[in-house]
Amino acid sequence: MKALSLTNKGIEPFVVQEIKELLGRDAESHHRVVLFEASEEEVCKFAYQARSVSRVLRLLGSLESPNLLEELPSLVRSLSLPKECTIDGIRVGSHAFNSQDVKACIQEHANVSFSYSSYKNMLFFVIIDEACYLGLDVAGRDLSKRDYKIFPSSFSLKGPLAYSLVRLASFGQQSVMLDPFCRDGTIAIEAALFASGQSPHYFCKRKFLCDALDRFDRSITTDAKVFASSSQFSHLSAAKKNAKIADMHKSIHFRKYAIDDLDILLDTKVTTIVTSVKKTVGALLHRADAMTVSKALVVVLYQQYEGEVPKGFHELRRLTMSMGKQDFSVLVFEKST
Repeated sequence: MKALSLTNKGIEPFVVQEIKELLGRDAESHHRVVLFEASEEEVCKFAYQARSVSRVLRLLGSLESPNLLEELPSLVRSLSLPKECTIDGIRVGSHAFNSQDVKACIQEHANVSFSYSSYKNMLFFVIIDEACYLGLDVAGRDLSKRDYKIFPSSFSLKGPLAYSLVRLASFGQQSVMLDPFCRDGTIAIEAALFASGQSPHYFCKRKFLCDALDRFDRSITTDAKVFASSSQFSHLSAAKKNAKIADMHKSIHFRKYAIDDLDILLDTKVTTIVTSVKKTVGALLHRADAMTVSKALVVVLYQQYEGEVPKGFHELRRLTMSMGKQDFSVLVFEKST
């Protein structure tokens, strides 16, 4: 069957990578959408195990047109739908119509009883610019949400974005990773979850529309180490609590230190630093030099960049990733020696 994964801008390559790793399938990447072929079981497995997506759909049909709302009725009437559905969707881009207009059009032309009290089947539409996709939501919930995030910070990253930063840093089973500004711990928790093989939805699997997800659970023995540090007690406390909810508190080494002290207080050199900063990137790299191994990678989601790279580091990549409607800049540096 055809399937669709919905994600945010800039994260599409990591969805393609996950599809290959989890299912052994190739995928076709578009703006915020990744299409692939898979069996029904594989689609359920991917929805449960994937970390980079917000929705996974069994794709029923699609169209591309500058007149989407005029051509949508024909597409809807051609679909084979369950007898009863609820309906939801997302619209991105500039259109002469809104999401409520799309819902009304689908409800008018689909031979289906729509019920908002029953979530057994969720018909989900994705409209991005001139492209429209219709499918059945496998999970029936927003997969970018993490149930462990009970104690968020004022600047809290969504799980797929944090996970993508971790993968951008080539974090693997032999890595030693540090987030020196851990805030609510999302980056460290996503790294620990990935290293362990545990689904980010392990404790909410009963909320999924697809059944028997226990068969997809797995556990990986890992030598990876994850450190999370902050000079603020409130941040460290929130990170520890969230990690415990995720059952990753034993997999993350928490440190209450300012970054100026980390190079002498860490018991090992780190292979990668992944973090988000409010201060300038250069200030972070000056501190990173003393605590990292040769060829270490530093991945930074930043709000201010002064354009100067300290001696000993060079810029590898510069990307834009989004979270909701907000774009963020991401820089990847490599230590030269």
